[in-house]
Amino acid sequence: MDQIALENIDFLAERSIEDLHYSSRQWLFNIEFWRRELDFFQTLLDRNVEKAQSVDQKKQIDHFQHLITYYQGELLDEFHQKARRHEKFMRAMLKGESSDEDTNFRKKHNLLFDQIVSFDNQFKQHKLDFYDFISKLL
Repeated sequence: MDQIALENIDFLAERSIEDLHYSSRQWLFNIEFWRRELDFFQTLLDRNVEKAQSVDQKKQIDHFQHLITYYQGELLDEFHQKARRHEKFMRAMLKGESSDEDTNFRKKHNLLFDQIVSFDNQFKQHKLDFYDFISKLL
């Protein structure tokens, strides 16, 4: 996700369609990576749930379980669908098969970019919290 951190709105307006297409393919890769991380977190949670003794620890397990379920079951699926449609559209643009205006396309790219960056920032914080929690249970 380092590439996402480097992008900004002014820079996006200057980037080529090829660069934007590359970004959308990176988003798809990142979504798959996040899914794998969530699978791993679920495994860690399942293997350590019995170690939670206090009410607070059990609430944290519920919290992390809720996040994993929401991210896996809804949010990443939504991002994947949007990113996949966007990537297909850009591929068509590169082949000259689309007539959509460039500005409209860039606005859509910007919106999806903002959503993915926001998710990435939240996910990183939740990961840190999860690591702290699991390390205390181990």
